[in-house]
Formats: sequence, structure tokens, C-alpha cells
Amino acid sequence: MIQPVSLIQRIGFSTNEFTYGFGLNIPIRQLIDSKTPLEIKFDYVNLKQPALNERKDDWENFQVYTIIVNWIF
Repeated sequence: MIQPVSLIQRIGFSTNEFTYGFGLNIPIRQLIDSKTPLEIKFDYVNLKQPALNERKDDWENFQVYTIIVNWIF
């Protein structure tokens, strides 16, 4: 049986890179003892940018920040 091969595996680059991130969930409703159903989430991820060219592998890391505000019904 033939297994599908991804583009990165086919051109020979490593897929084992170190990444890290964290998330924070703030339940505003419970912190201030309010009836306002508000929740704030913050996420951060830092990962190496994949290189598709052997001649240039010095790209800076991706840094992704996400802020989500939920109004819960």
C-alpha cells in the first residue's frame, strides 16, 4: 500500500521543529461576581516558519496573538 507523502517530507526538510504557546481564559462574570456573561481568551504561539528552499532557512519565527471576547448567552 502506498502512503501519501507531504510536500515537506518529499523535499527532505525536517518536520520536527520546536514550537511553544500558551493560552489564558478569563471568566469576567465569575471574577467580578456579575450577571454580565463575558469571557475573554488570549492565545499566543511561537513557531519556526517552514522553509521550502534549502538556500534560505533563516526566516524569523511566526508569533501569533489571538484575543477573543465571548458574550455567553
